[in-house]
Amino acid sequence: MSAPQKYPPEVCDRAIRLVDDVLADDQLQLSVTGACRRVREQLGINRDTLRGWVKQAQIDAGARPGVSSDDRRRLVELERENRELRRANAILKTASAFLRRSSTAHRHAREVHRGASPRQDRWSSVRGRADLQGAVGARHPADTNTPNDECCQDPMNPRQTQLQERAGSARVC
Repeated sequence: MSAPQKYPPEVCDRAIRLVDDVLADDQLQLSVTGACRRVREQLGINRDTLRGWVKQAQIDAGARPGVSSDDRRRLVELERENRELRRANAILKTASAFLRRSSTAHRHAREVHRGASPRQDRWSSVRGRADLQGAVGARHPADTNTPNDECCQDPMNPRQTQLQERAGSARVC
């Protein structure tokens, strides 16, 4: 079986005009298929191809019900855009799930800073960003010399735990 032949738009328009002329002739009284058969012999175009062109031209002109070429073209564009948007949504959902999963795997916020040394004591002048409480420049409650109830009541405070171990379980504040 040979590959389908592509015809230039000029040949298509001329063939449609010839079929319309044959259909308009009252003496012949041919159907669309009969008119296409007659024009096919003159131009050497496949009858079904020519009949499809004529039917689509009649739909575009409004003489026959159906989807016009412009509407069909627009529908194809919208379906393509819909496919691309669905693909983008799937990618974003996957990325969101990945980021959500990785954000819960982090340790406590005070332990995240990479530059903090595990041997840092409370009098060290260099602090990492993870040590800041709220605003830039804020100090950790354990760094103040005054008693602070907030520091003493936090059992999960790693600094207080270290200091209690050093002092022999004595109260730090």
